[in-house]
Amino acid sequence: MIQLDLTPSADTPFFTHETTLAGKDYVFDFAWNTRRAAWVVSMYTKAGEAIFKSQVLRHGRNLLSRALSENAPSGALFCWCNTPGDLSPPRVDELGGRVSIYYATPEEL
Repeated sequence: MIQLDLTPSADTPFFTHETTLAGKDYVFDFAWNTRRAAWVVSMYTKAGEAIFKSQVLRHGRNLLSRALSENAPSGALFCWCNTPGDLSPPRVDELGGRVSIYYATPEEL
């Protein structure tokens, strides 16, 4: 299982993260939506093809279940709370801390 290395801050409500999953390069765009008080993420291939767009991060939801492209990695990409008993969505300063995003291969599921 791979944990995405995310280190945003409350001063950076928009950021891009690049990573390799299942041997392919992907780009993630993260944005803090103040009205919804939630992180929203979109995933693209390195060439710019959308894998998914504007998914709200929620504990345990497989973000790849709504993939728009056949170029999506197989497996699961999900948000997970690292604090036992607290399943609330990540606040603006908690992504990469209290809450992380993980990728699991089909063999790990």
